[in-house]
Amino acid sequence: SFAQQRLWFLDLLEPGSPAYNFPVAVELDGPLDRQALAAAIADLVARHETLRTTFSPARGGNAPAQIIRPDLKIDIEVIDFKNNEWDDIQRELGRLSQLPFDLQTGPLLRAHLLELGKDRHILLLVTHHIVSDGWSLGILLNELAAQYRARQSGDAGALPGLPLQYADYAVWQRGWLSGDELQHQLQYWSTLLADSSGVLELPTDRPRPAEQTFRGASILRMLNPDLHKQLQQLAVRQKCTLYMVLLAAFDVLLGRW
Repeated sequence: SFAQQRLWFLDLLEPGSPAYNFPVAVELDGPLDRQALAAAIADLVARHETLRTTFSPARGGNAPAQIIRPDLKIDIEVIDFKNNEWDDIQRELGRLSQLPFDLQTGPLLRAHLLELGKDRHILLLVTHHIVSDGWSLGILLNELAAQYRARQSGDAGALPGLPLQYADYAVWQRGWLSGDELQHQLQYWSTLLADSSGVLELPTDRPRPAEQTFRGASILRMLNPDLHKQLQQLAVRQKCTLYMVLLAAFDVLLGRW
C-alpha cells in the first residue's frame, strides 16, 4: 500500500529507527498455559498474512515489494523478572519496545514474556507500523484471547478464515489511485501546498536540531469531565471522531503561532 511504501522510505532514511515500533503490553494474572499461548500466537501468524510479510526492493527498481512467507514461527522470549522493582520492569519493557526491526529479513512481530512471579506475567507484543497500527493491535489482542481460550480447551479453530488479506487491499488501492484519480489528487495537494514553506517555525525555547533525535518527553493534561463530554458531543454533531476534533484544535493553535 502507499502507507507501507512511505514507511519503507522512512526506514531507508533512518535504518533501524524504533520510531515506528508498535508495542502493547498485557498483564496476565493467574496460572499461565505457555503451550496454549505459543499455539495461539502461531494461529494468529497463520491467520494474518501481514504478520508473515517482509519487504524487499522490487525487481528492477527501488520500490518495495511485499514478500509473504507461507509460514513463520514466532518464538516467545521468556525473561525472568522476579523480585524486580516496578521501575526496573518499566525500563525493560521500554528497552524491548525500542529494539530495531529489519524490514527485509523480519519477522516484524516479536513476543516477550516477563515472569514477575509464579502466577504473574507481562506479555509484550511489538510490531512494526508497516504491518500494523493502533486499531490492529486491539484486534490482535482480542483474537489472541479467543485463540488462547480455544487452545486451552483443546480446540484449534476458534476463529473463522479471512475472506480478504491486507495484500488484497493494497492491490485494490493501487488500482483505484491511478490514472485520472491519481492526477486529480496530485493536482489538489500541489495547489493546496504551493505556498507552504515546508517547515513550521515555532517560537520554541530551544533551536531545532539539524537532525531529528527523538529525545523528547510526554506531558499529560487531564480534561475535566464536562469539557470531555462537550468535545464528544461536538464530534457527534460534526460526524467525526474525538481524535479529529482534538487534532483540529491543535492545528488551530499551530495556525495562530
